[in-house]
Amino acid sequence: MEKKIKKNSSRERLRDSLRENNGITRAISVLSLMLILAGLFTFITVGLHTLDLLVLPDFVQNIFFYRQDSGEQARTDDSDIYDFLSSAMAERGGFSAEFSLDYIRGIISVINTPDNLYLETVARYYIDGAVSRDAEMSLWRRENKHKYIISSGGELEELYINNGEFEFLENNITGSSRRRVSAANFSFRSVPHISDINYYLDLIELGVIIYYEISREFDGNILSIIYNIEELDQREYIQVSLETGLVLSVRTYVGGELFYANETSIIEAHFIEDTPADTAITDELFVIR
Repeated sequence: MEKKIKKNSSRERLRDSLRENNGITRAISVLSLMLILAGLFTFITVGLHTLDLLVLPDFVQNIFFYRQDSGEQARTDDSDIYDFLSSAMAERGGFSAEFSLDYIRGIISVINTPDNLYLETVARYYIDGAVSRDAEMSLWRRENKHKYIISSGGELEELYINNGEFEFLENNITGSSRRRVSAANFSFRSVPHISDINYYLDLIELGVIIYYEISREFDGNILSIIYNIEELDQREYIQVSLETGLVLSVRTYVGGELFYANETSIIEAHFIEDTPADTAITDELFVIR
């Protein structure tokens, strides 16, 4: 009789143990499911926010998104692409991404060049590796008005002013000057030493692209292209600002020798509604006397 009682007691303890284990297993399963759902919800929420399809409160953004200190330079709105297209090719801590030429044309086509510009350009021509001629140019643009001066060796060579109604050109080399009605709106095609990016994109069609990339530099997003034109025995290196659409650097090699180099510095670039109080681009620059 005692053995039967002990056997029944053992079975009851086994059932209790199994019941307890089943309870723990169910609790773990429920907790795991909750964690999976929470992770899925977070993933979807963060993804929608990244694509600008969902606006999150600031305190939530502080939890899920890293924000740089106020002392550091903030990223531009269009830099999100580099979160997805980062590459080991980048230098100086930037990012780079490779695209087709058609895609690059698409990017260029939607860039709005600022209404107000102040640029400084240095152009150099070479013969047998030595500088044969250099030119320095300053360009000011204020909406449909623009002015440039060209000097070489510290001597003023050319002055041009367009006030939107009339244009004035004075050339100190030839000693000539003229004043006439302004016939066209501003275009980089009519400005010496600063070529429109479309000029180079059209030139690329004549050759073969060797290398191109879009990289994140300290001063903005830069498009770099290297291409060959075999018929001319020519190689071109160009860099373009994707913030302004301006060509910042050009190097032309003919027969393997450096023939032409151009560097442009952006002193000011802003739209008319964002004009700073201390701008150097004032109406006095465009007065024709």
